Amino acid sequence: MQRFLNVLLVACLVACSRSQAPQERAAVDQAQTKKAQDAEREKKIQQVEDEITGWNYKSRDGEAEARADIAAGRPKLKVVGLTRKDQSVRERLYQERFGVKMEVVAGCPVSVYLERYVHAYNKVIYDQIAAKFGSEAVGSVEKDAWDIFRASQREANQPPLRMPVSGTPAADAPVAPPPGIAGR
Repeated sequence: MQRFLNVLLVACLVACSRSQAPQERAAVDQAQTKKAQDAEREKKIQQVEDEITGWNYKSRDGEAEARADIAAGRPKLKVVGLTRKDQSVRERLYQERFGVKMEVVAGCPVSVYLERYVHAYNKVIYDQIAAKFGSEAVGSVEKDAWDIFRASQREANQPPLRMPVSGTPAADAPVAPPPGIAGR
């Protein structure tokens, strides 16, 4: 009789565990899925925070990456900050004359780590351009890009823009005051 009760008890436990197992497995699967989703969400949040703060550039070596890109035949200039009015012309001229593409890395604001990385990277690229095409090549492209852009603005009857001493175009800065303002 004892043996019969033991067998019956085991059969009941097995039956109960089978009926609960799918529910428990489903609960465990849901918990694991939620945990994986939470981890993925945290990873994405961390990536965004790293991009904003620049932490993902803290340990990167701009000079080494630039040399590797040059060796691989894909040099590029890293661009940060506000987009210049003549940016599309600059991109075209750098590509045509030097075979260098421009890659926008970030807008504004820029972290110290990103700024250091971009400066180190671009310095290697500029040095390579100067060694290959001459020390005045970059200045020539910058001036030509601005002149081409200004000419396109004149053709489109846009108000003229001026380039300040700093070398950065003063976007939307008219040469003369708008009508009705002069003489006030």
